[in-house]
Amino acid sequence: MTLRGLLVLLAALATGCSAPRPDGPQPCPASDTPQGVVCNFYARYLELRPSGVPTPEQQAALAPWLSEGLQASLDAARREQELFRVRSPGEKPPFVDGCLFASLFEGPTSFDVGDVAYGRSDIRVAVRFRYGTDTHWQDEIVVRRERGVYVIDDVVFAGAGPFNPPGRLSEALGHPAQSVPPARGDYE
Repeated sequence: MTLRGLLVLLAALATGCSAPRPDGPQPCPASDTPQGVVCNFYARYLELRPSGVPTPEQQAALAPWLSEGLQASLDAARREQELFRVRSPGEKPPFVDGCLFASLFEGPTSFDVGDVAYGRSDIRVAVRFRYGTDTHWQDEIVVRRERGVYVIDDVVFAGAGPFNPPGRLSEALGHPAQSVPPARGDYE
């Protein structure tokens, strides 16, 4: 390398220049990690964008990343919808719209997977969500090992604004999971 080339390289490094990054989402971590499972799930979720409880077809597409218990809860919620439709024709059944897997009813438009916290009884993965450019929040995804792989078992909602209170997906579906305090997240 010439002296001039070396000086240009040093100047670029000193001013913080780096190789350009491609636009769009970054690849997910390895799928055999808690972060990888969460990342792959939300990448697929954003492609499907189910409204309310996923249809059986949507749930089948998301199933590789969901625990058996969470899938059973979604199936039970779908059965509850059908019973409601039979008993109350013309009325809106529960779980038919809105995002079930993040705090904001409208759902995220993008996400970044954050740190993992290994607890005594669960593993939590922080996820920073965005809706458009102005709305940001962070929820925690509860992950566990099942059948030798990591799967999503619950979502702990931090709450995103006054109409989206904190809570848990398992509670919203009417099947409470173990008692764990809600995530601490910021709504901007």
